[in-house]
Amino acid sequence: MESWCLWCGARVGYPHPPSWLPALWFLRLLLVPWTWQLAGGISVTHIGLPIMVSLANSAVSFSCRINHQDMPEFKDFTVNFFHEDLHGKRSLEKPIYCQHSPGTENHTLDCVVKLSLPNALATGTYYCLVRGPVLVQGSGTFILVRDTAYQPPSFKLQEGLLFGFTSLLCILSVLGTALLLWKKGLCVHPLVSYQAPPRAPDLGMVNMVSHMYGA
Repeated sequence: MESWCLWCGARVGYPHPPSWLPALWFLRLLLVPWTWQLAGGISVTHIGLPIMVSLANSAVSFSCRINHQDMPEFKDFTVNFFHEDLHGKRSLEKPIYCQHSPGTENHTLDCVVKLSLPNALATGTYYCLVRGPVLVQGSGTFILVRDTAYQPPSFKLQEGLLFGFTSLLCILSVLGTALLLWKKGLCVHPLVSYQAPPRAPDLGMVNMVSHMYGA
């Protein structure tokens, strides 16, 4: 008789979950950032897109809203943020500046987190967290950081390249002019061809020929 795992939706003994689980996880990632995390009269809501893409060293921001009842125990609490990378490693918490907006039955804080993420290692989910009488955490905003593909060279580097290229052109121009003048001088004053001096006749051979004809 087959047994079923109600939590994961897969039969016991099967190594892989059903194919619809990744789609369910993605749907949860899209919907969860708008849900409220309510605990003891205080809620944390992430505002804006649940998934964001940013280039490295570029400004990126996300927002969250804190709603709490007008009660004495909620007079003193702090709002921080942290992030978890793709490996589940959690960073240190940092405080957030929030603007207070009183309401009729509850109080509202609008918090904005402005970041400049250095590289792709900063990719992860960023959370707002309330610390006070209760600990309440938001659902998070996922930020994908992409490394910059091209960075233009600095002005000093451009200036150095321009100076080097100009110097090379000047040197080649001078060498070309000198070569043309040298070739022109060869055409006007051609070199005198070298002729070997006449060799003296071989006296032994002359005497032998004279003796033969004289005989």
